[in-house]
Amino acid sequence: MHWRDQQLEAFENTCMIKQDADLVSYVKQHHIKECVALGDTEYFSQYIKFTDSKSNFGIFLQNTPFHWQSFADTINQFLEEKIFLKGILYLAVNKYLAEPIVHNPLLSEDYDQAIYQFVQQNIKASIKSYDFSCNDQGLEFNFAHPLSRFYLQRYDY
Repeated sequence: MHWRDQQLEAFENTCMIKQDADLVSYVKQHHIKECVALGDTEYFSQYIKFTDSKSNFGIFLQNTPFHWQSFADTINQFLEEKIFLKGILYLAVNKYLAEPIVHNPLLSEDYDQAIYQFVQQNIKASIKSYDFSCNDQGLEFNFAHPLSRFYLQRYDY
């Protein structure tokens, strides 16, 4: 059973996780018909067509354990190979599944700010928006759809 299904089983009525609803709304508002996808994205195939070809839009949900530097390398490769110049990548990362980085004095002590700074310093895209939920204390649906979310625009590098 998928995390999303497992978490939503707790509700009597059919509902949608807020992060899912936000992404689906973005896709509809921007009239996005197809995208490339990486990670835990199969749920969204009912709302948008997935393609293997290069696209103007991509979805990447990181919901498995990861190391920050290899994560950055994966994102940069995905951007270069799958997203057109000036295209948008929706990135959601489960910060609780990250391997800790040895203290980096260039990053904030605030974990959510440090994530922003890490992406800003290591990902070859401009940050169009960053949404996160600090101190959620496990009350939100982080394991179905991560709470740390970016819209990144690929630039020429």
